[in-house]
Amino acid sequence: MLNEDIELITRVGAGTPMGEMLRRYWIPAMLAEELPEPDGAPKRIRLLGEDLVAFRDTSGRVGIMDLHCPHRLASLALGRNEEGGIRCLYHGWKIDVEGHVLETPCEPPNSRFKDSFVHTAYEVRENADLIWVYMGPKDKIPPLPEFNWQLVPSTHRSIGKLWESCNFIQAMEGLMDTYHSQLLHSGFEVLGWSKEKIATVWKRPSRVSYGVIRSEDTSYGFHYGAIREPVKDADTLDHIRITEYVAPFYCMNPPDLGASSKPFIFVPIDDENTMLYEIVPAEESIEQGLRIGTKYFAPDQPIDHEQHLRRSTMRLGPDLFEDYRPKRNASNNYWQDRELMNRRDELNAFSGIDGGVQTQDLAMIESMGVIEDRSKEHLGSSDLAVIAWRKRLVRAVHDFVEHGELMAIDAPVDYKDVRAVSGLVPKGSDWTEIAWTAKAAVHH
Repeated sequence: MLNEDIELITRVGAGTPMGEMLRRYWIPAMLAEELPEPDGAPKRIRLLGEDLVAFRDTSGRVGIMDLHCPHRLASLALGRNEEGGIRCLYHGWKIDVEGHVLETPCEPPNSRFKDSFVHTAYEVRENADLIWVYMGPKDKIPPLPEFNWQLVPSTHRSIGKLWESCNFIQAMEGLMDTYHSQLLHSGFEVLGWSKEKIATVWKRPSRVSYGVIRSEDTSYGFHYGAIREPVKDADTLDHIRITEYVAPFYCMNPPDLGASSKPFIFVPIDDENTMLYEIVPAEESIEQGLRIGTKYFAPDQPIDHEQHLRRSTMRLGPDLFEDYRPKRNASNNYWQDRELMNRRDELNAFSGIDGGVQTQDLAMIESMGVIEDRSKEHLGSSDLAVIAWRKRLVRAVHDFVEHGELMAIDAPVDYKDVRAVSGLVPKGSDWTEIAWTAKAAVHH
């Protein structure tokens, strides 16, 4: 990959091509539970390289605005949140959620100075247990997306988040890399396990760590099918897994068999940091050749939120610091256990990282560096989805800069119908025939 293309798709600050494109979408800014009550403590956040403050005002409305008071630039995150606005401690300036300056105590009582400008404040919506922000032109605000996981009751949805110390493109590439799971997350064949023992702990229909990859662009982004030889009936069946990318930062990985709209959302904090959101919904069951469900939770049943966070190593306290940075991190080798690696007959012995899939992935993507020089890579056949997806993003940014075109917005997608799919199909089947969203595909 050319370094100029790396720069194009990884830089997210204001004025950069990717940064300006991302600002045209609604962005998950934080969990709604992080602002639990009106007039509670404001919270400092960072998105797309901008330092911001979020607060819930007296009426329950959420404001997200420039962190620095427009007077002398002191931090509003230290301010008082009361009576319909946030008040800077330095000189008492008070600002409402829309950026209007309500009071300037150090100015004369009859001063109209405060009416001459508006503080930088962004459009905010609260939906599906998330607080969303739009940071682009006010005359270009799109509708909020409505994925299936947003439509289920809150009791049937669990959201966790995790800070990743690398660029958001690098973080997303893990979902474009289908074959690493047979090594990083298991590695049983390398460790010499028997097929019988593997079958007791790994229920996926295929154990092959290579295969055929097919991909295509879609109006909303990109998807690819990984075609594997299954463990059983390999002469007559293929195991196909289809991963979906929806612009600008949603990735859906399929369950072992079936379909799900469970996403991973990779929100850029800045060029070198990403906030990962993992969402697990208990979706309504629908029979359409494949059953919709989730890997761990039964359809139509409330989600065990603590169970989800525990499995994904996303619990504040045991797993994460208060800012959602992981306690298993590069400074302590992600708690890698070399003695466990020597006990070859145990789970996670291959990696020695016993902190779940998310920690194993985190160790790999962070170890590359925050924005790595991809011209040094030697990519093989297992990387075809990564290669095609990168090209899709480069084209998408060029389309935005040159023509103002936006994936998933200019050609609207019915978000709730986008699902990642995995199935056993007759050998030689066209992978797009089982992709529920193939009808939205566009070709270049």
